[in-house]
Amino acid sequence: MPTVNLSTDTNLTATFRGLTVPTVEALCAELHARRAAGESLNGTYDAGTTHYGRPYVLITSHLEENYEDEIVVQRLPWDHTVWSLLEAAETAKAGNGAVYVEQAVLLASDNIDEDASEEDGCLYLDEGFSVMVADFMPAPARARLDAQNNNA
Repeated sequence: MPTVNLSTDTNLTATFRGLTVPTVEALCAELHARRAAGESLNGTYDAGTTHYGRPYVLITSHLEENYEDEIVVQRLPWDHTVWSLLEAAETAKAGNGAVYVEQAVLLASDNIDEDASEEDGCLYLDEGFSVMVADFMPAPARARLDAQNNNA
């Protein structure tokens, strides 16, 4: 599925004090397109029984140059404002990380086991998808991480 590069198109971004993130409209349109396409990590999406949960903002960090992974340092429900994306970008920039918005695939159930992973009263089934909205990882480290993930 073709995607829009939300971090570089000046018609789709908002910039404040040197930080650039997608506009709310552009990000919501991208999330909608991915939901409509039924994107999910493990292919568990079934429109008849499952749905996407609320969007969350993930803030990652990459503190050491030789460390080959991003660490999620914060996960917050997205309030659908550009300000929360800008605040997340501030944190990610300080840790040489990135900001993503993710939506997981959930199953509504009134029979949730105590040991089951739960989100908003639903069973968590799949990571769904994520959209990168800001990236502050040094380019060589991002290239190594992307190559590593593509080979996995």
